[in-house]
Amino acid sequence: MKRLWSLVMAVLLSAGAAGAALAQPEPLRVLAGSETDAQAYLALYPDRAVRRIEVDYEQGYRGNLAELLAEGDWDVAFIGTQEFCLAALADGGLALDLSADPRIAALADTLLPSIRAAVTVGDMLAAFPSGYVASLVAGFRLMGLNGSSGSRYEQRAAAHLASLGMTAADQPATFEQLCALGESYLQKPKDARRGTAFITLEGSAESYLLNLLIDLYATQYLATGLCDSFDTEVFRTALGQLAKLRTALAADPKNRYDEDGFCCPLVMDSSQTLITDAVFLRLGESESLPAWMGLAIVNPKSARVGEAVDYILLTDAQNACGTAPAFYRSVDYQALVLQSYDRDIAAQTEQGEDASVIDRLKALRDAGDASRYQYSQAEIERYRADIAPRLVFPQTDWFDTQSAVRAYLLGRTDAEAFIRALDEAAAAR
Repeated sequence: MKRLWSLVMAVLLSAGAAGAALAQPEPLRVLAGSETDAQAYLALYPDRAVRRIEVDYEQGYRGNLAELLAEGDWDVAFIGTQEFCLAALADGGLALDLSADPRIAALADTLLPSIRAAVTVGDMLAAFPSGYVASLVAGFRLMGLNGSSGSRYEQRAAAHLASLGMTAADQPATFEQLCALGESYLQKPKDARRGTAFITLEGSAESYLLNLLIDLYATQYLATGLCDSFDTEVFRTALGQLAKLRTALAADPKNRYDEDGFCCPLVMDSSQTLITDAVFLRLGESESLPAWMGLAIVNPKSARVGEAVDYILLTDAQNACGTAPAFYRSVDYQALVLQSYDRDIAAQTEQGEDASVIDRLKALRDAGDASRYQYSQAEIERYRADIAPRLVFPQTDWFDTQSAVRAYLLGRTDAEAFIRALDEAAAAR
């Protein structure tokens, strides 16, 4: 009898374990997604499961994401426009048409035109924007001024700008204007230039500017397909403009610190953030502004398409205060300010910040104070009017130009040999 009871219990325990296993939901397989978004998804859908598939970046600066995508063992994946051709992914059966979901379709109809174009392949909504939008080349500000902080640095930088006889109207918008500004700056009296440099305090200004020119050309002309070589009038003209500035820099290369040891570049690169008052330089006649953007795609072979779409919608809502102004034609500004405060308060609380700090944040939030929010309404409006219409999202491939740059700057090669070396480097990528 005792033996029989033991057998019965063993069967029951086995059945119970099997039942528990059956009760466990199959996980949504998320490729290259963030842990924060996964936790938010599980909090919203506690009866579901998520398996994050991480990219191994030990295999190179882009990791093994392409291999993981091709293997197909995922439901939703997060990629970047600079890494993948969305049309090729769609043609290869790796990107589902998301327009069949009415929630996604409704949101897609409110995207800015350039953003909508970037996620569309023919009549197919092959992806949805996710995570970020950024310029491929940093923007610039005169003295790094934005006029908002009123800090001691801003006050001193503004005073130095005034001593140079310059105003915000001198902000360059093209590479040609940048070179002309440099020549004009270097013609100023040395006393007027005290406490300033032209464009960088570290390293060689000539090297910085030449690499900037290469980056502008590679993104605005090569990556976009406007040209397939550095051997063009556009690049040669810009190289000539830079040559004149290099002559002026070589004649007076010193950074001039003021009596307090202060020195500020006249032109400062700010960041690649597009919603800003920085200016993104054009090269030649190109009006495009090459950028990169995060994309969410769904595997057409997924058995959890609905869950995958839920995940995309969750990430869109979860990160709205940071991304919505860059994606959509209109936003509820105060709602985004509120979300920004709520996220900050939650983070400060989790870190054990002093109660007085958290109470201060809550008071600012409840008063509707928007001064701490990362974007001003003016910056968002400028982005929609001046930046977003110029955005294009090309694939980019890094290639090593440093040996060519070094040889040219040292005078070991002339312009013709330099251009040939750049083309060889681009061909070898």
